[in-house]
Amino acid sequence: MRPVNLIFNLILILLPCFSLGLHAQDVAPEDSVSIEELMEELPEVLVKGGQPIARMEPGKLVFDMPRLQEQFPADNAYELLKRIPGITESDGAFNMAGQTLTLILNGKPSLLTSEQLAQFLQGVPAGALRSAEVMISAPPQYGIRGAVINIITGSEKRDMLTGQLQATWSIDKYSRGLGKGALMYRHDKFSLDAVYSHTNGSNYNSVEHIAVQPLATGPEAYAESQENDTRNIIHDYYAAADYAFAENHSINLAYTGKWLSTHSSNTSEQDATFFQRGVTHNYLNALDAQYTAPIGLKLRAAWLLYQYPQEQTLAGSIDGDDKSRTADSRQRISKWHFSAAETHSLKKQWEINYGAKLQLTSQTSWQTTRSPEGEIISDGTDRVDYTERIFSAYAGFGKSWGQKVSVNASAEVENYHTPYIDDWRIYPAVNLLWTANQSNLLNLSFGSNSAYPSYWSMMNSVYYSTTYDEIWGNPDLVPQRDYNINLTWRFKQRYVFSAFADFAPECFMQVPYQPSDRMAMVMKNINFNYRNDYGLQASAQFNAGDRLNGNVTATMIVIHDKADDYYDIPFDRRTVAGVFSANLSYALWRAQNLVLIVNPFYQTGAIQGAVDIKPLFSLYGSLRWTARNDRWTVSAACSNITNSRITLRNTWQNQNLRMNVAQAWRTFSLALTYKFGKYQERQRRDVDTSRMGH
Repeated sequence: MRPVNLIFNLILILLPCFSLGLHAQDVAPEDSVSIEELMEELPEVLVKGGQPIARMEPGKLVFDMPRLQEQFPADNAYELLKRIPGITESDGAFNMAGQTLTLILNGKPSLLTSEQLAQFLQGVPAGALRSAEVMISAPPQYGIRGAVINIITGSEKRDMLTGQLQATWSIDKYSRGLGKGALMYRHDKFSLDAVYSHTNGSNYNSVEHIAVQPLATGPEAYAESQENDTRNIIHDYYAAADYAFAENHSINLAYTGKWLSTHSSNTSEQDATFFQRGVTHNYLNALDAQYTAPIGLKLRAAWLLYQYPQEQTLAGSIDGDDKSRTADSRQRISKWHFSAAETHSLKKQWEINYGAKLQLTSQTSWQTTRSPEGEIISDGTDRVDYTERIFSAYAGFGKSWGQKVSVNASAEVENYHTPYIDDWRIYPAVNLLWTANQSNLLNLSFGSNSAYPSYWSMMNSVYYSTTYDEIWGNPDLVPQRDYNINLTWRFKQRYVFSAFADFAPECFMQVPYQPSDRMAMVMKNINFNYRNDYGLQASAQFNAGDRLNGNVTATMIVIHDKADDYYDIPFDRRTVAGVFSANLSYALWRAQNLVLIVNPFYQTGAIQGAVDIKPLFSLYGSLRWTARNDRWTVSAACSNITNSRITLRNTWQNQNLRMNVAQAWRTFSLALTYKFGKYQERQRRDVDTSRMGH
């Protein structure tokens, strides 16, 4: 049987299961058969009860990752996180109930960009995860606000030397290779971890523009098809040492390093003819120290040095206008971070917590753009040198009344200071859990947050990425605010229903715009008046026999974007969007631990400011074999089986632009993993590069 036929046959098999799960609570007439009676009468091969993989605690939903791994075997931690019921993933970002989830590791904020963290998690064994805490509004003692997944690693054993070797090969138009080695040593009170990975290979993506430019002299049609080839060489290295003086009394030292070299070329031969070549390097060095005292005190100090040099050459013309030029840019960021947090457990189920953190950043970003004759082009040249200070302090409490009701509340005060902004903000957060009975749990949460623009996006210069595409900086960008309220009902440990609303004043996004004085597409981050989202989400888990496991999620969102300062064409737009996804696991050959995983994903049309996002369907499948002794694992996978593209269109008022973006073709991969000892890789405390680079 062909793989595609097998996949669709599995989907057809699951449709009755979805129906049973989603309508289990419909009210039946008196002479009808109840759902419970129906379940008892069905053969065991069709429906089999399974142990719950999640429990609800105040303000969070806690997933048992080893149990999830039993149902949905995964090669790495990133794949396993995508199997969590109710969570969807797109371009390295995890979402739940209308919120983008930030990953933190063992209660510590992850400071990588979403793309970097996705790459890191793809190299972490799935067996390293013990639990995952999903919080729509994280309390401030976690060091981060907003929606969060807190990844908890497995327990550590003493007097052991273990490790893991991994090799992965993938191919779409080009091929890539990944090699990784990890070592873990434990003896008495001392532990040492070391990880090294090397990636080498090429990537391909394409962008197609079909447009009508609204020129002052009259509309003019335009079409181009860009092809981009990128070759990457990446070295990642990490080492950490721990010493435990006693229980809840320890010190940790960690070093993180990264070296990346990228050579890219971008070409087009339609209405615009150009050749673009770029050379980029990325250097990262970070030291991190944390001390935990037995009185509940945690002290942390971290230092980071990040450098991002880039050179670009562009040769070509558009509409008779020569756009040839060279650009040399640099970014250097030095950052210090200090924090202290304290928690006290009191009588009668009371808890209080408080703390403070200080982050000092010194950053230099500059870009010089020259013509072929060597003359400086002023609109492509700028330099920014400034310091940034973020200080915050928080206090909160928790209280439980028996096993039925519990509440957590906190408030954090923050000062954000640069040479251009001095802003004070207060961030309240409340979580209330009511356990009506074992089958019904209700959680109400309210949270608030801010998002800061990247350093590079605030430069007052233009980056000419092609003869048609211009990336503009915006020094007038201000941080966006975010307020979220969520009501979640967990029913019979298998069904989760959520109603949510998110309000984001001063939300900033990068929206394309076609000017009327030249052939160009301008990409620029702008502050909206607001983006407001309202929605519902339902997810259900199911089992069919002892071979088939799955979960399905459906989300409906009402999106409202408004911007009065979108060039000369302000917008006020609304739409309704839906997202549907499923995780399906089928044991093809139980005796040989051979498992098939299928993940369909569908998103209806949506909007982003003035831009329409067209519907998207994608499909992922993998086949995984594990040796009986659990030392060897071989997996074969195919992502984007449908070879889908992201299609964006802007037809607001005088705009007429369509973009077809193919960032990843249908990609096949083969991975081989060998474990020795009882290896479980421990999560690292990562480094903040979320606002660095282009």
